Amino acid sequence: MIPYKDECRVRLPEWMEATPPPEVDVILSLPANLTTAMVLVDYAAHGLATPTPWPQVVVRSLARPALGSLERLRAVLAHGTVLREFILDRLPADHAAQRDWHALRAWLQAMDAATLTDLVIAGILAGLEYYRTEMDPMPAVEALLEHIGGRSLNGTQLRHRKARRLALEALLASWSVRDVDEPLGTAMDPERLRSDLLMFFDALWEAGFGAEWHAALPQMESAVAAARAAHAAGRRAAPELILAVTGLQPPADLDGALRSARRLEFAPCLHLGNYLSITRPGYGWTPPGEAAAVLRVFYEPSGGTGARWEGIANGSAADTRGPGERAAGAGATGAQVLDLGNLVPALEALGDATRVAMLQLLRRGGEMFAGEIANALRLHPSTVSRHVAQLEAAGLVRSRREGQVKYYRLDHDRLRTVARVLERELGEPPRS
Repeated sequence: MIPYKDECRVRLPEWMEATPPPEVDVILSLPANLTTAMVLVDYAAHGLATPTPWPQVVVRSLARPALGSLERLRAVLAHGTVLREFILDRLPADHAAQRDWHALRAWLQAMDAATLTDLVIAGILAGLEYYRTEMDPMPAVEALLEHIGGRSLNGTQLRHRKARRLALEALLASWSVRDVDEPLGTAMDPERLRSDLLMFFDALWEAGFGAEWHAALPQMESAVAAARAAHAAGRRAAPELILAVTGLQPPADLDGALRSARRLEFAPCLHLGNYLSITRPGYGWTPPGEAAAVLRVFYEPSGGTGARWEGIANGSAADTRGPGERAAGAGATGAQVLDLGNLVPALEALGDATRVAMLQLLRRGGEMFAGEIANALRLHPSTVSRHVAQLEAAGLVRSRREGQVKYYRLDHDRLRTVARVLERELGEPPRS
């Protein structure tokens, strides 16, 4: 891992200079890797974009029963992100299950009914919080929530079986699940929930993930050591530290959460490519702009299974330096470094096929709300909300709210600026 050099830094905003650097932990975690793989396989199973081709290959190799288990689990576990947070919150860093599959499987097998119910409750609360903060109101969801006290829910209420069932129905409605019987039955029955979890992870392990994990262990251990060394190298604000450790710029819409974070937990993972996942414990995602005492950062280390810095941001497959280092190394001025740094969120937003399809749709259709985008592209509403939030944070899309509906449109000026900077920096140099 090449350290982020002091002489290449862009001056940080005043709030970053005044904020004490966060505490840092780096974990080597098999459950973090397996649950991340679960998320990616679920995306591939539903035709969504993934950071690398690996999930599509795995989906083709998994038997139908394993894919059925994944389908029943996906809504209550938010693709698997809620399960990832749940395990990391409860499994000590030095537990054998953090590295050994048999120990992890035994730990999952030993989860009692109360713990599995807690997992379901965590999934309901996280999923409905996402619905409240990131999605437009849906009449079917609102009607179900009214039966259990409206939008205000807590874990104590959900320990009552009737309230939990209604909340699950609301969650499934927010995912636009049409046949709710199987996922509802799994979530309401701890034994069925455990069985589906083990069936999927057994199949994933046998499909090749086990061999990959063992082969990647030396590289992952090196990534852990490199991340700790990057932290020990000197005082860094959270965004700068994330860039130094992962080689990736954190999304601009997480500035508020990064500003308030007092602890970062890094976890290297396979098959993430150039995708950076920053989550808040207990949620499976990070609500933009909200304070967060702890953030978890999942990333693929240099030289891993996926390509780093794909497209315009890619120096080489093994290049983990930040954009400022490359520009400065080429003799760029400080102003150019800042200009290119501001361009990174736009490049990251354009590096995903689903987001590009959304931009093309808005170019043809003009102003649209999230439901129209979801219907046109046959995407789940939560997927649209997540992608359009990144497009908006990157400045490629603007929004306006009319009543309870949020409308989106292209920011043509920003798109033209991106094109001009790319042409200036990477176009054919002028002839002397």
